[in-house]
Order: sequence, then structure tokens, then C-alpha cells
Amino acid sequence: MISYKELRHLRMLAAIREGYIPEDQLKYMGKIDGEHTYLIDNKHVVKLDEIVDFEEINDQGETI
Repeated sequence: MISYKELRHLRMLAAIREGYIPEDQLKYMGKIDGEHTYLIDNKHVVKLDEIVDFEEINDQGETI
């Protein structure tokens, strides 16, 4: 069974791949020190463990 952490990672990758989130806002950097790592807003390097939740919101502010 897939863990919640891995599911969160896969959801984030799908949102990036499908173009829902521009790469300048969220970019997957690969595994660093064994952890999935992201670049947020071209400024912040964040490991998956530091991301509590992930929801996609459309232009009207509705959760997708």
C-alpha cells in the first residue's frame, strides 16, 4: 500500500506535469539526502517532510 507521504509526492508531480502549477512556483528537484525535494517560488528549497498538505486550487479559489 502507498503511504500518504508518497501519495502527496505523486499528486504534486502530477500537478507539475499537467501544467496546473507553473515551474516557477513549484519545481521538483529530485531526491536530496534521500528525500523528495522541491523548489518553491524559485526561492525556497523544501523537503517533502516539510510540506504538510497539498491542494490544487483553481482560478475561482475552488479546490480541484
